[in-house]
Amino acid sequence: MRPLPRQKIYNFSSLINLIDFLTFGLINYNKQKKLKNYLSDFFKTQNILCLNRGRIGAYLAVKASINKKKKKIILSSFTIFDVVNMVLCAGGIPVFSDVEKKSITINLENIKKVYNDEVAAILITHTHLINTDIEKISNFAREKNILLIEDCAISFGTNKNGRLIGTIGDISFFSFGVFKFISSLNGGMILTKNNKIFSKICKEHETFNALDYKMIFKNYFKSLFISISTNNIIFKYFTSLVIKFGYINNIKLINNFSKNDPNPYLQKQLPISYKKKISNSQCARILNQLPFYYNDFNKRIRNAKLYYNNLKDINELTIPEFEESECNGWINYPILYKNRDSLLKYLFLNNRDIAMYFYRDCNQLNIFKEYKNNDLKIIADIIKEIIILPTYPKYQEQQILMNIKIIRQYFKK
Repeated sequence: MRPLPRQKIYNFSSLINLIDFLTFGLINYNKQKKLKNYLSDFFKTQNILCLNRGRIGAYLAVKASINKKKKKIILSSFTIFDVVNMVLCAGGIPVFSDVEKKSITINLENIKKVYNDEVAAILITHTHLINTDIEKISNFAREKNILLIEDCAISFGTNKNGRLIGTIGDISFFSFGVFKFISSLNGGMILTKNNKIFSKICKEHETFNALDYKMIFKNYFKSLFISISTNNIIFKYFTSLVIKFGYINNIKLINNFSKNDPNPYLQKQLPISYKKKISNSQCARILNQLPFYYNDFNKRIRNAKLYYNNLKDINELTIPEFEESECNGWINYPILYKNRDSLLKYLFLNNRDIAMYFYRDCNQLNIFKEYKNNDLKIIADIIKEIIILPTYPKYQEQQILMNIKIIRQYFKK
């Protein structure tokens, strides 16, 4: 069986976006206000600000959290490098904490190891599973009079004990980028139920300039290329062969092309290109998808359950437990194996398009050596062992079953 791609854009229309460009966005007049109203009803708060990029939420959240005496931000090093950059650009000092293996998110035990009186906030990055200690961490933050920031870039719509993720902490930010559950040509949002904090966020955002048409056009053509190259027929009989050839022969040019953010760089000043506001066309794309996110969510849950039920008996693997709930976003289904590269190669040789996690260990990046924590043992092991299995809604069940078959075949099960 020929493979489907490991990742696919949830929703992209080249025609609709092109029409919007040609009409200068006039057909989407006032969509930003409508989007905010929708999100305000969804999260039950008026303190919501729509953003040009999700990562700007990290910048605004940190900027609103720090003061002259407290500038340190505790966070997991398992994230995109630009989140760390946003902490630095906002004037914060990143303090990397280790994670617990189940959710690959920071836990209270490891937070306490790096906490001191100079800490202003704890930044939780939710991954495939929601942070398992979030309520304990929230109580700890309240006890220490510091803020809890939730990075919900890949967990929109999830909830824990009936509370939407993003409403447990003091501030939260979301992403509506190309590969997110609700996808647009970038875009994001930030929310807080604290009026004083929201006032700080809005004041900083008011310094941002006009729309970033250059970025929108760039992402349009990037999305167009991705949509064509991941078309089922084109991918099965052309793109997948190129990717397989690149992986098997370790061709850096090809391998980097299929990575998110392949070339990390350091930023300590927020670039002018980041200080832009969201456009009405971005808001329109986001608004159109919001009513249908739940259907896709249920499909990801179903796909994760399928992996869990068919891989849980392989003792050599460490896999996340599945529970019948809406607390986990399941952007993918990650498995851990000590001989990861051998299994990954076997999957490629058997026509599976599977990859390592798109997050990296920022603690090991040379650009952040000034902030390196030499005691992050768990995340160092995870980075060497992790493989992600596709769960996105358009990924066919027969493809999941084939992934399972090849993995079981490798372990002679």
